[in-house]
Amino acid sequence: MANSKRNFISGKMNKSLDERLVPNGQYIDALNVRLGSTEDSEIGSVENSKGNSLLTDITLGVYSGTSYPLSSNAVCIGAFEDGSNETIYWFIHDKDATDTGTGKADLIVSFNTRTTSTTTHVVSFKNADDPANTTLNFNEKYLINNVDKIGDLLFFTDNYNPPRNINVTKDYTYPSSITGDDGFSYNSLLVIVKPPAQAPFIESSNAGDSDSYMEDKFLCFAYRYKYEDNEYSATSQFTNPVFIPKNFSIVNGLNEGMINAMNAAIISFDTGDSLVKGIDILFKESTSNAIKLVEALDKSKLNYGDNLIETYTFSNKKIFTILSSGEILRLYDNVPLLANAQTLMGNRLMYGNYYEGQDVDSNINYYTEISSNRANVFELTTTVTDITYSLVSGMSFNSDAAIVANFSPVKDILQTNSTITFLFDISHNVFGSLAGSPPDTTPKTSLSFIYTLRQNFSTVVDMVESTDFQNRITEIQTAIADACDGTTFSDRLNCSIPLTLGSAGGSDIWTKTNSGVTTPNQGMSLDESLITSIAVSADDVSLIIPAILFEDSPTDDDESWEFFDITDASVTFRTSGTPSSLHSNRGYEVGMVYMDEFNRATTVLTSENNNNFIPCLASVTQNKIKVNIPPSQRAPLWAKRYKFVLKPSDDTYETIYSQEYFIDYASTCYFLLEGENIAKIEEGDELIVKADSDGALETCATAVVLEKKSQEEDFISPVDPDGGDIHVPAGVYMKIDATDFSVVWLEGSIINPGFQKRRVQSGLIATWVLTHFFLPPQESRVVMLYDNFQKSIDSAGVFTNWDIPAGSRITIDFNLYRNKSGITGGCKKRSYKLKREFISTANYLNIIDWWNADNIGGIIDSGTKNVSDIENHYIDATATNAADANEFMALGSEEGTKDYYYQWYKDAITEEILFMIKGTRACGASAAFGGSANIRAEFNIHRNIGTVIFETKPTDALPDVWYEGQDSYPISTDGNGFHLDGGNFANILDQDQSATENGVFYLNFHNCFSFGNGVESYKIEDSITDDGFNLGNRVTSVSEQDNAKTHRYSDITYSGLYNDETNINRLNEFNLGLLNFKPLESSFGDINKIDGRKTDILVLQEDKISYVLAGKNLLSDASGGSVLTSVPEVLGLQVARTEDFGISNNPESFVSYGADKFFTDSKRGALLQLKGSNASSEQLNVISEYGMRSWFRDLFTDSFKTQKLGGYDPYMNEYVLTSNDTALPSEDVCSPCGTSRTIDFSGDPLDSTQTFCVNLPTTTGVTEINYNVPAGSLIGISINYQGTITSHTNLSGNGTFGFGKTTTTPNTASITITNTLGSSASTITPQCPTGVPITLKTIVLTNNSDVGKFLHIGHNFVDVNSDNSSPDTQIEFIENTTGAAVFASVFTEQTGFKGDTVFPNDGSYVDLRTSKWLPLDDYDIDVQDNFKYLISNSDYGNNVSDINAMLAASTSLTKSGSNPTFTSSPFLYSTANDFLYLIYDFRTSTPETLCVQVGGETIPNLDEVCCECVCSATNTEYTITNPSVTTITVTTSLGSTIVLGGASVVFCSSSYPTYTPVPKGVVISVTGCDC
Repeated sequence: MANSKRNFISGKMNKSLDERLVPNGQYIDALNVRLGSTEDSEIGSVENSKGNSLLTDITLGVYSGTSYPLSSNAVCIGAFEDGSNETIYWFIHDKDATDTGTGKADLIVSFNTRTTSTTTHVVSFKNADDPANTTLNFNEKYLINNVDKIGDLLFFTDNYNPPRNINVTKDYTYPSSITGDDGFSYNSLLVIVKPPAQAPFIESSNAGDSDSYMEDKFLCFAYRYKYEDNEYSATSQFTNPVFIPKNFSIVNGLNEGMINAMNAAIISFDTGDSLVKGIDILFKESTSNAIKLVEALDKSKLNYGDNLIETYTFSNKKIFTILSSGEILRLYDNVPLLANAQTLMGNRLMYGNYYEGQDVDSNINYYTEISSNRANVFELTTTVTDITYSLVSGMSFNSDAAIVANFSPVKDILQTNSTITFLFDISHNVFGSLAGSPPDTTPKTSLSFIYTLRQNFSTVVDMVESTDFQNRITEIQTAIADACDGTTFSDRLNCSIPLTLGSAGGSDIWTKTNSGVTTPNQGMSLDESLITSIAVSADDVSLIIPAILFEDSPTDDDESWEFFDITDASVTFRTSGTPSSLHSNRGYEVGMVYMDEFNRATTVLTSENNNNFIPCLASVTQNKIKVNIPPSQRAPLWAKRYKFVLKPSDDTYETIYSQEYFIDYASTCYFLLEGENIAKIEEGDELIVKADSDGALETCATAVVLEKKSQEEDFISPVDPDGGDIHVPAGVYMKIDATDFSVVWLEGSIINPGFQKRRVQSGLIATWVLTHFFLPPQESRVVMLYDNFQKSIDSAGVFTNWDIPAGSRITIDFNLYRNKSGITGGCKKRSYKLKREFISTANYLNIIDWWNADNIGGIIDSGTKNVSDIENHYIDATATNAADANEFMALGSEEGTKDYYYQWYKDAITEEILFMIKGTRACGASAAFGGSANIRAEFNIHRNIGTVIFETKPTDALPDVWYEGQDSYPISTDGNGFHLDGGNFANILDQDQSATENGVFYLNFHNCFSFGNGVESYKIEDSITDDGFNLGNRVTSVSEQDNAKTHRYSDITYSGLYNDETNINRLNEFNLGLLNFKPLESSFGDINKIDGRKTDILVLQEDKISYVLAGKNLLSDASGGSVLTSVPEVLGLQVARTEDFGISNNPESFVSYGADKFFTDSKRGALLQLKGSNASSEQLNVISEYGMRSWFRDLFTDSFKTQKLGGYDPYMNEYVLTSNDTALPSEDVCSPCGTSRTIDFSGDPLDSTQTFCVNLPTTTGVTEINYNVPAGSLIGISINYQGTITSHTNLSGNGTFGFGKTTTTPNTASITITNTLGSSASTITPQCPTGVPITLKTIVLTNNSDVGKFLHIGHNFVDVNSDNSSPDTQIEFIENTTGAAVFASVFTEQTGFKGDTVFPNDGSYVDLRTSKWLPLDDYDIDVQDNFKYLISNSDYGNNVSDINAMLAASTSLTKSGSNPTFTSSPFLYSTANDFLYLIYDFRTSTPETLCVQVGGETIPNLDEVCCECVCSATNTEYTITNPSVTTITVTTSLGSTIVLGGASVVFCSSSYPTYTPVPKGVVISVTGCDC
């Protein structure tokens, strides 16, 4: 053979051609040599490849003087080049660090190539919360292929742990020892940060100043956390509006009650863990989307500890910073759970091919009901009295500084959530000191405080002596200078007093330093022994305000106590607290949302019984929704908290008030519209009638506006039912046909003392005056005593006068004149006319109080005069006797003409009210010559006692929009998934869920304030210009897909912006509300690499290369061409390359250097290069086609599932690729039982293993494993089920073995196959468990007395691993028409396998339960009802004999609980018997009313015993016996009385008694007549 000579000047390897055909200059193989471009030259020479040089030594560190090296198995699983800082970062995993607490070690290390220095940023040996793993938790199979750095933040993801980052300048504390815990937490590395777990707790307050910022606003508060790298968490939930309405009052057509009675909010918040560096206090107006920053609180500067509750007081308006508009949509940060791809683009962090959401496999079967309570308001009698202070040595001072409030009217209803409102006005009395006093005094100050009862109290003394009452009233929480930060009544008072007295900038400045009653350092006092001037009873609450100590500074140390008088005080008791309520005549649907520790939430979960309607009659009550979560609904294991959301059926509306209405004829009525009410309606509108002249309506009624028109005065002539004329004022009226509601005039609606006139001529005496007073007036002056303001006069002549309610309309019409004399040259005509209409601004006891308080006397001289010298004078003081009246008579000269006088008179004894008017003098000698002096006057009073209230038809609520409330609740940490009630705003009636008890939750949603009179307001003053408030501040929705952990394999999601110049870091903000994701073409496969550039993102999917435009889209023009157009979005159109290449599943092969990108495509056997910088310029080169196509094809085929590590050698300008034997990670998807798995060990060494999992049903029994192993091969099979290992070795051929599945859960088993001999493919088939059959029979026994009633029943069974529950099933009590003595309304039979669904397995404990689902159910379990069970081989049927035999053989269970939920004691189920009987025995009888005695007979008339007895007399004596355990309220003609369980009470009543609730067994007997 001839010798062949070749040169290698091409420097190219060619494995595609036969060696005989390889062109000259190429070669077919090389080992450890480099040809072509070498380290020393650029020509085609051959030289040895140089090895690597050691850059640095990396160790685990020095502990206790010993340096611990990395083991030989330590690997670098990720690296990053920070070219701008000449630094390389390595991510190191050592699986054989045997000296550490886990036997593993993980490190993040950097090496600076310029300084050759090494920095170990993070050392991780053991996670304190997961001691089997390190906190970094690296895994050599999961390479860190994605590392990006922005600023000092290094972000990385491995698709094994959540996305993480470190600050390369931060010190992450090393472990304290080689076996110690890590010095940093798992959460400190996460991209996501924790938000507050729940809304802040808010207490409304009165800051004691004049600030009214909160008066006309519905403010809702939240807070958020600031973290060390300037990340901000999502906000907490927002509170409900901090708003307490005043008392209902209509003035000028507006509801003055809808003004906030409080002007401050005390905000309590959690300071967060050690990672939290600051807290931002936030607020928003309810209907606004703008979130405003109140204050940024620095934990370090304020010395806040971790995880503590601190407070902040909000009261004043100031300049607020507004957060970005998208913040309202950011309910949580939707940072992926896992992510396979990561990049930075446009200063945003982006993830591709990620997981989000969580699986929800819970049985969602909560149910809801409406809880309505009438809010009763009691104005308690209060007495202001004096006490003696002895705070100044040797001196005592008296002040009216104490009040005594009598609680007798409410002593029996001191119940949870009731409120006591204290309102005080205090003013300066005196300074007390030994030397000097401040130059100024504290101005008059108003003070308010609301105390909420946290428990029920049986007596007033119990309440006053309770720790909570004492603390909330008397405790001083803060230093007096910081009193406004406190929350107690004492703090509120101390806050209301000025910090200093004395002029600003002056030298004489006194500073408040203390408070006290008997000694310094005291707040409010409840010590009734200090009150000696009046008697204090056991039903009284005594409250004493402290004096305030001021100290002179800085000139000397003088001290002076300031003592105060209480000038006005009121104490109001409200039975249900603030009247926040859900609006009546609406439907409400309740949803649930589960959240993880970062508040990442499911979409809304709903049950079948989550919808309730609140009827019209509930407009007068406080309405809440009560949610019951039965034991069968458990939270998912991943969930840490949960919340409720609410969807209403209707939305906004207007409230219309008409205080005056006039009936024209029949039912046609005109309603006067005032102020904004005019604009709220138009002709043709259909209105909802809320209240008519009889009060709030109990049924729904509507009315159509027939006409809306401006009318003249007295345009109709209605008839006064008391006789006389009715004045109809001019104004805008709506005309309505009032056929469906009442518009009758109530007594006292219109007070018309009538038109009264007086006339005097010269020389005549007005003798009628003498009937009131002893002395006559001056002879020639006309005087009127206007009367008839009384409601009644008793037999003793004492008057009861009409009160003037707020909003009443009072018209005065005065005409004082003198006619011109008929004598030539006689006196001239004088005339003064005053006609005015007023609306009372408050409630007044009588007409005099109204006149003076509303300052009507101030306009007495504003009428029309015919001559300018007329002067009108109002005398402020009220006359009370004849002497006072005669002083009035004597006013002015006898001959005076220009001065007219007015004064009120109220007799001190009879309380008769008169309005005294003195006019001009008469002139002329006789009536024939004229010149008489006249007074004509009229008062017309329309008392506001019958306001008719309408609402417009509400607008429809938005569909599928659910409002988030202020509450979130914890889930038990014991793994049982119980729903707990520990929210900030938890109702005292809330109840934790348990294995046997419903969770019960009274939701705090409200969309109105109910005033108890039909008014349900949600706007400031019910004004048309106000937007009102919503059910909640943020919204969510229901998903069209099942709630599950979702693999977004072809999506990209992105964060907010990072800007180091403005210190903004929003890289943790993944705001799903901004639709921060871009779905890409799913047919291209998984996204395995994304690379952000200036104008686009290079996307390498499994089967395609594409580009996503950054902030732009390609839009088509009219001709179909593409035009690049900017659109307002972060990620635009995906543009795919035409070539059919991707990156397969090897993102580790990707390398980018300059304009070059290299990567492999194993599926297509290709090695690829992209050259360019953007989508329009990039070129694709298939470099494996250059003589290496077949070689790479074979390599990738043989090692398809192993790593392909790519790198770039910038020195040699070469892409370096290594294919190793490390398997790529794969998602282990559990296969269903009965599915075969092929296990192939081809190419694997002996003793190698493969593991897979199998899903199993809840059925218990033997689970068989079938195997088929080819001849010549041997394998071992090991099954791990809940820690129990079943192993078989040296298996060959076909065979079967089994393992025991003894519990319902867990539902997976892990199967490991070991290659013992040979490498052929084996088939493994895990079968489903062979179940043990069982027949379950459910029997419900009932009586005909309960026919038509409903109840839900179910059962639980608990084994060592799980708590299983059957669904609650509604059963109906049906009629027994057979006449049989025993009857089953339910007799069902179910056949299945033990452990499957509702069938208990051996060794489990079973209990029975009942649930009363309102409003669906109406049967109450009573003390006589029973639970029973029977385990037997006997097959009992649904017939009398079998049922009796079954009952005789059954075992009774102890019943516990209370309505609506009862459970039985558990019994152990462990038997080979075939039948299990669950028996619900509801056969208790309901006695009818019995007549046990008629009249005076001592022996009952048996003919009448079974019939209702009727006495001929008016009153009947009834004996009511209550054998149940339930307390009932009995209502008779004389009122309501409580009858305790087990008690018997006798009543005398003219009507048949009724009682609520209705437990079984109550007997009402007629025991006498004519009582």
